[in-house]
Amino acid sequence: MLRSAVFPGWGQWYNNQKVKAGIAFAGEFGLIANAVALNQKVVASATEDERDFYESNRSLSVWLAVGVYFLVMMDAYVDAHLSDFDISTDLSMCPISEESQNTGIRLSWSF
Repeated sequence: MLRSAVFPGWGQWYNNQKVKAGIAFAGEFGLIANAVALNQKVVASATEDERDFYESNRSLSVWLAVGVYFLVMMDAYVDAHLSDFDISTDLSMCPISEESQNTGIRLSWSF
């Protein structure tokens, strides 16, 4: 999570989620670049209506960038904590005790 806080997408890259890392970086970079471009249009706007339009869209880009920033950090945090989660197709559950080594519940289905 801290890696993603420093550089968007770094936490996903560290968790071996290369595609997510690229999407996170591109999303964050694109929104920030859009906010900068809209800010330049605010400065160069001729009328008050244009200025209001560009200011509101700039604010929207900034808020979306902040949302993506926190979403990317949360995704890296969750992915890091679930990295050792068992994703095998065996859904059997057996109690851990020495007396009952062969008892348990098994759920299975075939497609």
